[in-house]
Amino acid sequence: MPQRTQVQWIQLRVGMMVVTSLVVFGIAIFFISGQVGLFSKKYRLKSYFPDVQGLKVGTPVRLVGFVVGNVEAISIPPYTEPGRAVEVTLRIATEYQSEIRSDSEARLESEGVLGDRFVNVSRGSPQAAMLMDGEELAGKPSADMKEIMSNTNDVLSNLRDLSGKLSNITAQVEQGQGSLGRLLSDPSFYNRLRRTAGSAERVVARIEQGEGSIGKLLVDEAFYQKLTSSMDRLDRVLGAIDEGEGTLAQLINDPSIYENLKQFTGQLNTMMAKVNQGEGTVGKLVTDPSLYNQMNHTFQGLGTIAGRIEHGEGTLGRLSTDESLFLNLNTATEELRAFAEDFRRDPKKYLRLRFGLF
Repeated sequence: MPQRTQVQWIQLRVGMMVVTSLVVFGIAIFFISGQVGLFSKKYRLKSYFPDVQGLKVGTPVRLVGFVVGNVEAISIPPYTEPGRAVEVTLRIATEYQSEIRSDSEARLESEGVLGDRFVNVSRGSPQAAMLMDGEELAGKPSADMKEIMSNTNDVLSNLRDLSGKLSNITAQVEQGQGSLGRLLSDPSFYNRLRRTAGSAERVVARIEQGEGSIGKLLVDEAFYQKLTSSMDRLDRVLGAIDEGEGTLAQLINDPSIYENLKQFTGQLNTMMAKVNQGEGTVGKLVTDPSLYNQMNHTFQGLGTIAGRIEHGEGTLGRLSTDESLFLNLNTATEELRAFAEDFRRDPKKYLRLRFGLF
């Protein structure tokens, strides 16, 4: 009887160890598979996608990279919209509920290029409302692998075309075609470049020896001394200006000049305002249209007089157009000049005094 009791106790211990090992193994598998909080409280959200190819029940749900739950169910809803063809129920730990809000988005992504798919949830903003149990989390479809591979094939095709074009260009360059081909294959270009390099080398050598203007500037110590002396004089002039010496310093440092200039500017502005308002003589000249009308009338009269003169009307017209009047005037002028010369030679001839007694 004691032996039978001992055997049962040994069996019970073995059974307990097996059960404990299975529990520990199950918990380890749970954590390894990405499940969160074996005994933590969960809540559910629903997302809709046009296609969930590769997504499975139990797939982890990540919040900005951290595993926060898993896919509980995948089903086909009664909606007819293409973007709501598949319903995915997400079971998420409530400790992350404050991070998932109405502006969060669920996207289907893959581990690497060909890895397993999972649901990645973006973090919501603090201003948005927090999603409660059973509410909808906006689902955003990710790029389809077929589309990615198609785009990759397009890129590879473009690369092949580009490679072919580069090969053609390289072949043309090797054959000496085009500017680049001539530069690489024409020996005359190399000879010219070599002569240019030789000339440049000789110029540099002459400069190093102090020949020419540039050589003098670089080698001649006197030029350096003159430059240093000029800089010293300029420094002294600037120092004198800073200390307020000379006319330029007074213009820069004396605040009265600024005040006078400011006062003059104000007076000039006042005067211009008066001119704009038509005050004073200058204002009348600028703004009063009667002066323009009078000048226009005067010029019109002068134009009329000039026209009459051109037609020979009036005294001035006769003077400007009648040639005989000009000849008579010229003859009279000549006779008057002859009389003046004769009078200067013998004034007694014309000045005779006669006295008579009555």
